[in-house]
Amino acid sequence: MRKLTERDFVQKSQDALHACLATALKDADDESWAEQFLEAEATISTYLQAVEDGSPSLPDRQDLAYACALVLVMSQALTDLDFELIGRLYAPEVPVSMFALSKDIADMKARAVAAAEKLGGAHDMPRGPADSSTDGDVPF
Repeated sequence: MRKLTERDFVQKSQDALHACLATALKDADDESWAEQFLEAEATISTYLQAVEDGSPSLPDRQDLAYACALVLVMSQALTDLDFELIGRLYAPEVPVSMFALSKDIADMKARAVAAAEKLGGAHDMPRGPADSSTDGDVPF
């Protein structure tokens, strides 16, 4: 049996994250959709504030990865590069510097919020990504 590589761990984490998001978003109604977006945005803000303060009390890396993926999918702003970084963050076997990622995470949050506002705001956001595919799957 071959030894798993870093790429294998990232792919495994991306698959797991995809399954979590598909489950979370599949049956969400408009109210829970907006609530999930706002909670995820708050997790990202907590992380960014902790980094800015130089605090070692950062959110769990998998919680942060999930929050980033959630806001980007919901706002239809997820890119392949985002999903690669999020997959690395979600994979506990892959070493990452939580402080070094702050610029990328801040950019993801800004793009997600801007895209959500363009779609009509978090509270009125269309159910977009999950509803637009024919099989109800999360599109990434």
